[in-house]
Amino acid sequence: MGKFQIRIAGFGGQGVVTAGKVLGLAAALYEGKNTVNTQSYGPESRGGACRSEVVISDEEILYPRVRFSDVLVTLSRTAFETYAPDMAPGSLLLLDPNSIQGDFSHLPVRIVQIPTAQIAHTLGRPQVQNMVTLGALQRLTQIASVGALEQAIRDTTPENTWELNIRAFREGIRYASALDASGAALESEQTDREDAAKGSRESIALTDDGVLMPGEYFIQGSEAVMEGALMAGCRCYAGYPITPASEIMEAAARRIPQVGGYFIQMEDELASACSLIGASWSGAKAMTATSSPGFSLMQEAISFAIMTETPFVIVDVQRPGPGQGYITSSQEDVMQARWGHHGEGSLIALAPASVQEMFDLTVEAFNYAEKWRVPVIMLADEAVAHMRERIVVPPRDKIWLLSRARPQEADIPPVDYLPLGGREVPLMAGFGDGYEINVVSLVHMPDGRVSAYNSELHLDVVRRKARKIEDNADRIARIETRFLEGARRVVICYGAPSRSSMEAVKEAREHGNRDVGYIRLVTLWPFPEDTLRDLIQAGVKSIIMPEMNLGMMIHPVREALRDRVETFIPVPSLGTIHAPELILEAIDSA
Repeated sequence: MGKFQIRIAGFGGQGVVTAGKVLGLAAALYEGKNTVNTQSYGPESRGGACRSEVVISDEEILYPRVRFSDVLVTLSRTAFETYAPDMAPGSLLLLDPNSIQGDFSHLPVRIVQIPTAQIAHTLGRPQVQNMVTLGALQRLTQIASVGALEQAIRDTTPENTWELNIRAFREGIRYASALDASGAALESEQTDREDAAKGSRESIALTDDGVLMPGEYFIQGSEAVMEGALMAGCRCYAGYPITPASEIMEAAARRIPQVGGYFIQMEDELASACSLIGASWSGAKAMTATSSPGFSLMQEAISFAIMTETPFVIVDVQRPGPGQGYITSSQEDVMQARWGHHGEGSLIALAPASVQEMFDLTVEAFNYAEKWRVPVIMLADEAVAHMRERIVVPPRDKIWLLSRARPQEADIPPVDYLPLGGREVPLMAGFGDGYEINVVSLVHMPDGRVSAYNSELHLDVVRRKARKIEDNADRIARIETRFLEGARRVVICYGAPSRSSMEAVKEAREHGNRDVGYIRLVTLWPFPEDTLRDLIQAGVKSIIMPEMNLGMMIHPVREALRDRVETFIPVPSLGTIHAPELILEAIDSA
């Protein structure tokens, strides 16, 4: 099959996102294909432009968006005008003639016109237009079997709508079959498979204690974050909703009570972050999620947590700014994560690039927080948070989980306990454990007392809290590399653009540019300067850095490598993940 790319476009309220989710689920879980489903929509709940894309392949999918559509389904005139001109010759255009009229003879594509809205209306429910469309798409492309798609419909829609949705889906198949003289034989084959999946499958299978069963799931990045948090032992979520991070909070509200935890909707972002401090000192693993404007409001609590060495996790689904900006994808908080809080102090920040990593790195974030007694930031972005992919959840005994070291476990009596000193990472007792704890963000003695202040004490206190992270940067930070041997041009990337970057690097090398290498920063902070210098030796001509900002992480990269690299080339993008072509242009010009 190779790669098959489908774009479904219309406006909010037509079920565009649901159609993409159903198709992606059927292909990923029931057909066993590599599948990525992404969507894009405006701030309106209904009526605004809406697009869902599904990329299906037998091989690894890097760039998650449609580059060259094999199929375009347009449910509105605006969608047709936006996407039809970019269709490749020979691709399939499926449209509703009642919504989109005109002369399409100039388009070098196969055009199929099906009155999906009218068919849905005759079924008594205009909202099932998306299911009619899916049926027609199945008949015209065979991209997934009838049984797989019907099972995915059951998994995705409420049980009281199954009968109508599947009826609409089959009406789409029948109408499309009537357009093709060979349809009768194919429909007979489909009828044999229509009973392939009669039951409902649990899309999320849980163990007795409420976490995910081992297995495969097709879920959104935002859902994967929450499932990773629960697997890591998170039992407290305090938050305030903000687009595009609200789906994480919705998942928390649904899932935290199922594991016996506590979900709290706070009055604002600062209160949310402050709640994590109290929860953590009460012995709980705690987290919240926000987006860029909300992340700005949390900085005071982050500073407090660094000084008091309070572990928790914040997931920042970045959106563009300044100000309110917009609700699309961004990497504009990478410097705020490290330097946004007042005062000195280090923390840990991770940059996931896939739905699998939204699960895996969330588990790792909690381990880091507990091990180093520090806030950990998951610097996600809208592209990854709203992406759907298949993930694999391993057996529980294969997932390494870490909890904070406690004084009672080390047989340290209360009289000898130092809550804020005494070792590189102090042992952490909780409220009610019988130890005297003074949680104060003033400059303090190792036992928490704040008397006898002097500048030497201040320097010692802050330096230790920074040193425990920065001196262990090579132990904490993770870097992925490919094709570095003999590389003269190296793409350095992080987050969602890593996927576009790898696709661009592979294409460049396939076209004869064998001197192009690839480095991905999985950990942004602490910055792995020594490791980076070990990887990049003298003689590298150019560093190319795609970022969904105007060029932020290129600064520490340049500082680390200025004596080893001739030129540093930023590749900025605001509001959207880079297309591979944009990175290829930068590689060619380097």
